[in-house]
Amino acid sequence: MHEKQLWQGIGKLGSLLSVGFFAFLTFAQEPKVILESLQGSETLWVSKAQSQREIRPGSEIKVGEKIKTGPHFSAVIRYSDGSQIILTPHSDFTLEEQTHETQWNRLRAGKVRGIITKTKIPSSSKPKFMIRNKAAVLGVRGTDFVMSITPGAQGTQIHTLEGSVEVAQNEVALFNGKGTLVPEGQTVESTPKGISQPHSFDQNQFLESFNNTLTHSSETTDSRSLTEARVDVPMATRFTKSEIASEEPTSLPAAKNFPAPEQKEPDTPEIKKNESNPNFKEEDQKRFYLLSFQTGFFYTHLPDETIIRAGTGLWTPRLVLPLLPFFSIHGSFGGHIAPNGSLNNHFLILEYQLFLTLSLFNSAFIEGGLGEQIWKGDQKYDGGLATLNAGLLVHLDFIDRIFVGYQTPNFNPMMNQFKAGIEIHF
Repeated sequence: MHEKQLWQGIGKLGSLLSVGFFAFLTFAQEPKVILESLQGSETLWVSKAQSQREIRPGSEIKVGEKIKTGPHFSAVIRYSDGSQIILTPHSDFTLEEQTHETQWNRLRAGKVRGIITKTKIPSSSKPKFMIRNKAAVLGVRGTDFVMSITPGAQGTQIHTLEGSVEVAQNEVALFNGKGTLVPEGQTVESTPKGISQPHSFDQNQFLESFNNTLTHSSETTDSRSLTEARVDVPMATRFTKSEIASEEPTSLPAAKNFPAPEQKEPDTPEIKKNESNPNFKEEDQKRFYLLSFQTGFFYTHLPDETIIRAGTGLWTPRLVLPLLPFFSIHGSFGGHIAPNGSLNNHFLILEYQLFLTLSLFNSAFIEGGLGEQIWKGDQKYDGGLATLNAGLLVHLDFIDRIFVGYQTPNFNPMMNQFKAGIEIHF
């Protein structure tokens, strides 16, 4: 009797935790993207569909909003992980969706410089940062590059200043590994006819030209400088204190033939808190996956040896733990639809669980969950539920993992239940 009450208590606790987890993910905010600074203007207009609004440095830029810089000012956008995009005059840039762990963007005109931070523990083979336009799709995992659209032409130029980028003419080619790798100190041009072979360029001369585009974009000196906005980015192009203190316009230091400052390991950048956005946290990343689902098959048999085969459908919103990215927690809400003896006599098995997941070497996982299982229809069961799942992390487009599982509810008599399937993310 006491054991049954204990299992019922565990089931109720799992249900309450699942509901609380669902509420947390529903109201949790995605990491913010902000306008870090402006040069040549105190405000900037952004637009989305038929609406537009005026923003200032420190303001949030929302998904789907388009940013257009005029002929006399430049802007810096800062993402939640510390990555930055520098927009030159006459640029047209749109912040698009974030799917899985990839941030999508679109460049329709102008020139941008991207300084993208590297993840400490890569969790996917897909790029963490994408920029696309009519002529090219650029994938980045952590590097320093410049992307520009050729004026009056259908071409796009990419110059890699640090690290490497991958360029393709469409997303399918890029995700299938058919893109062109552009290493440090190399450049390519993408046109409707194809992508040129990577070749070297003079980085000192190129950076001087890019810097001139920024420093000559404004006749005012009241607004915060672009170089000041970049002081906390630990790349090879980081500025010294003397350059920041100088009243004269500073130029971007060359990526080559320049005394290298002391750096930490390149894949663990030290990102300071952004003073213009006190809510910014360096660990903020894409950690919430609301559109996550499991589908598959369910099997068990009743005490009278009746075999139950069912189709499974579960909503599994997931949260990656900030300080331990190899751990995540997720809810599980849904059930199994099964025929009981005939196709015309269906009944529903409902489940509510909370899981703790451990990822192993970004290739496998194991997880345990507690919750409650309720049988509807002719078979009336209701009790606590314990589940153990294991499987592979595959990261194939929308399919994130393949799993098998064993679970046992606290019914009388006890049952052994088995399931297998896939989990998908959108």
